[in-house]
Amino acid sequence: MKRRPLGRLVMALVPLPWTAFYAVVGGWATAKGLAALIDGRAHVQVSSSVVEPSALLLVGIGFLVAFAAMLGVTVLVLLERRGRLWTVELVVLMAVWAGGLWAIYRSSLGAPAFLLAFFGLFFATAVAAVMVVSRPPEVIEAGPGTGTSA
Repeated sequence: MKRRPLGRLVMALVPLPWTAFYAVVGGWATAKGLAALIDGRAHVQVSSSVVEPSALLLVGIGFLVAFAAMLGVTVLVLLERRGRLWTVELVVLMAVWAGGLWAIYRSSLGAPAFLLAFFGLFFATAVAAVMVVSRPPEVIEAGPGTGTSA
């Protein structure tokens, strides 16, 4: 197999800004939502919106799951892993996409903000899909034959 260290490095580094973004936003939203739930508040001020603490907590957990999935892609690329782990990673990324699309539907996020927030997730999903599809076939050992070919 031909090694491509530069391509592997690009695949690992491109999603890192979004990975950090998901970690920071997820940690902030989870902490703020949890603190509001513990204090017994019915609503929380977030930017120019007022939301329920449970909704903010759900969004925070979603961002933390996205962070973990993005970090998983980076680690799998750097370690040159192949096989079933990529399939699991792709399933997790698709679940994160479902949650992200639901959140966009509920919040009416504009197209520029959508592209800015979700390009890293799109890139990581594309990398995982390529790794699943390009997985080398399993080698089946040939047993003793009859000496005739079909």
